[in-house]
Amino acid sequence: QKRSILSWVMDHEQLTGASLDKVTSHQKRLMRVRCNPVIEKEQMSASIPLPPLPEPISFHPEPIPYLVESPSSLANEDFARSAEDEFYSGDAEFAAARGTVTHRIIESFWRARILPDIEQVASALENEGVDSETALFVGKEILHEISLCLEESFFNKLMHTGHSVAYSEWSIEDFSSPDKIRSGTLDFVFKDGSQYLIVDFKTSKPEAGETIETFLMRQSDSYRPQLTAYREMLSRVKECSSDRITVGLYFTRLQ
Repeated sequence: QKRSILSWVMDHEQLTGASLDKVTSHQKRLMRVRCNPVIEKEQMSASIPLPPLPEPISFHPEPIPYLVESPSSLANEDFARSAEDEFYSGDAEFAAARGTVTHRIIESFWRARILPDIEQVASALENEGVDSETALFVGKEILHEISLCLEESFFNKLMHTGHSVAYSEWSIEDFSSPDKIRSGTLDFVFKDGSQYLIVDFKTSKPEAGETIETFLMRQSDSYRPQLTAYREMLSRVKECSSDRITVGLYFTRLQ
């Protein structure tokens, strides 16, 4: 039950009274209550002039020493815009969460050779903002896709632990110019003899009615700038010719 401030004060001070002119305390003495008292305006004293302010300190902003560029932002703008237009329709609504969780599963399997159970995958999807019912459905799809990938020879070669040099979710940086730093994460890198292979995992799939050939061509055109940047970055980090580096896309949903 809501109470007014006045009723709280009266209870606190043990005051009783049904009307303002009959309010008494526990000592039976009258309490003077003033409602909206008129307060006389005080005479303002003459204002004292303030001293003049000093001249502002000269300030010249320094130029930004460098810019940070992410190769993943180099994907074809037309493709990105198309994906954005369809982001809230059908399967694409959970594309980002699906991609994030799929990458984590692949990295975890490469390191520990263990796949998570459906409850763990669904929980990871929920942490990415997917509702529980959809998370369970998408989680089952992801585990099925990874299981099919593990039956494929090239994917098994990637997951092989005997590579002399191999990295999963490897963050690297380089200077693409004196005032620009490129920063990116390579999904998977391994060395086969004298050659390096960069694999970028993708969880997209062909649109309705689109052939596999058209889909692969569209994806290759879209991600070519990103993969080219990755090749240049690895070439600088490993101090080797870019001719010794092969880049490619691996679609986990095309098995």
